[in-house]
Amino acid sequence: MTQHYFVRGIRKTVGEFAKSSAPLYFYKFTYVTKENYTKGVNGGAGHAEEGKYTWHSTTLANENDIRMKDRMVTLWTNFAIYGNPTPKADALFNNVIWPEAHTDVPSKDDLRYLELGYDLVPGISPDQADFLFWRNLFQKYATTTVYTY
Repeated sequence: MTQHYFVRGIRKTVGEFAKSSAPLYFYKFTYVTKENYTKGVNGGAGHAEEGKYTWHSTTLANENDIRMKDRMVTLWTNFAIYGNPTPKADALFNNVIWPEAHTDVPSKDDLRYLELGYDLVPGISPDQADFLFWRNLFQKYATTTVYTY
């Protein structure tokens, strides 16, 4: 259901933006604690779970939650100020640099991203097999009235 309701549209939008020369940063939020409102249903963070770590929250449970809040606020603030969420190496991010989505990708279907979990992990094309499955399914069977892929 996540692929259908959220990921498909996000990937299409990111793919379209990646065709421009504007800086683009893509992420997958995977930080799960007992405080998440979805409680890690299906083993992952739910839609918009990162909001708890971006906006004021009185329920941050531990040092890891506070570090995630500090990371999220700093990433978004850096992006607003510099146009880059990690303009320089920073100990808060374990010196991880968030790659631009369309930089040095193996194919036109790939995007670089940063996994925002207990650790920050750069990668290529999260959940790619699911993305390609749904894209191919819609390309093959959807009528022209379905605005996707």
